[in-house]
Amino acid sequence: MELCIRVMKRALMYEQTKDLLGKNFIVSPLSCTILLSMVASGLKGEALEQMMFFFRLRMGLRSIADLISESDRLMAMVSLDSTKGLLPLSSANGAWVDMKYKLKPSFQQVLKTTYRADSMALDFANELEEAVAEINTWVEKATNGNIKDSVSKQFLLKDTVLILANALYFKRTRKRSRSLLPSRTIILNFYTLDGKTVKVPFLTHSFLYFPYGYSQGCKILKLPYYVGNQKGVKLFSMYIFLPDEKDGLHDLIKQLSSDSTLLNLRFEFKYVKMEEIMIPKFKFKYSTEVSDIMEQMGLRLNMNKDAEMVEGVPDPSTAIIDDMKVCHSCCIEVDENRTDPVDLIDRVFGGGGHGNFPHSKFIADHPFMFMIREDTSETPIFVGAVVNPLLR
Repeated sequence: MELCIRVMKRALMYEQTKDLLGKNFIVSPLSCTILLSMVASGLKGEALEQMMFFFRLRMGLRSIADLISESDRLMAMVSLDSTKGLLPLSSANGAWVDMKYKLKPSFQQVLKTTYRADSMALDFANELEEAVAEINTWVEKATNGNIKDSVSKQFLLKDTVLILANALYFKRTRKRSRSLLPSRTIILNFYTLDGKTVKVPFLTHSFLYFPYGYSQGCKILKLPYYVGNQKGVKLFSMYIFLPDEKDGLHDLIKQLSSDSTLLNLRFEFKYVKMEEIMIPKFKFKYSTEVSDIMEQMGLRLNMNKDAEMVEGVPDPSTAIIDDMKVCHSCCIEVDENRTDPVDLIDRVFGGGGHGNFPHSKFIADHPFMFMIREDTSETPIFVGAVVNPLLR
């Protein structure tokens, strides 16, 4: 989760230096965890110690066995039988190794058994365009067509050795009794961080009971998703975090980086009869490289010395596995009938308190954060922010 918070801070603050005054963004703690677990499974020595220090500090995992157990839990969460309506969430893992090398059997076995990853050999050196096309086709299929052209020739290099990817897809309509009906879609003002106003379609509803919370200058609305009535089914919800102040998004993200109470939802929710709910429609994609952020968190990996992933390199001193690059791409759509977030991470080796509820209106007419969570296990799936619903 900390990695994702740092990505969000970077997105909001860095983009302002380019006179864009922020941009919409979305990241996935679940996808980050799955991918970093895959990476850790192929490390040894100092690199593995650094990675496990991160998992121990942030997630309480003390050994590779703990990490594999947690990975099994996460993979089970995204691998239930969605054909029976039991799960709106699905995931796919992939590994592509340059045909000059091959995956080490131990690493390939972990990828296959724990992460259910497809593994393929590609010719990065001589058929880079074909390799890019094959990876993009896999990603597009795994995300139901929502992420296209996820990698490019500029992103991959001819001396790339290995790519690991996790694609995560979520699709579910809201709980029918609390849907935001298209008949109540209206055009309203949305106030951006630079003080300007844009006209945006809003989804509206009124006089229904919703879980509602308040913590440290921020209102939180919970929107459950319809998942059927089967026993043992996973329970998914979207949470909207709306700052009291129209320009309060910066302070909210700062709060998240220093206090986990808010995103962990450690405060009281009450069912409140909402006089009015207004949430803008939005659809956008977001991509970022998070390698430097991982380094800031202490994940500095010497891939030449400490990787146990590929074999066939005649001289380890000439191996290109000396750098780590992570590309994280997500897409989300919120409209009258659905919320469709998808997520992709590529791993490339190559050159509160309870508070009082001040009112029963929830009008998200200024920048806000959101989270999609599996509530039974309290696992955050996606976290993001909307600074301008019109930005794609």
